Amino acid sequence: MSRKEFILWPWSSKTNQFVFWTVYLFFSFFAVIVGILIPFIQFSVVLVGIWLLSLLIAVGLAFWDDAAHNRI
Repeated sequence: MSRKEFILWPWSSKTNQFVFWTVYLFFSFFAVIVGILIPFIQFSVVLVGIWLLSLLIAVGLAFWDDAAHNRI
């Protein structure tokens, strides 16, 4: 996979776009809810931590979807 292909891979198909944004937005929303419900823990640490985790999961799922369809 070339560097250009790697940068553009999330947009290579409509399925990838849907999976990426659905998972990413869901976990971002979840991070906000958790941050509001647990105000005693440092808000920014929880929010940023879960947001980064959501990005990792979204990227992983999009790669898994690509690999499952032998597009990589």
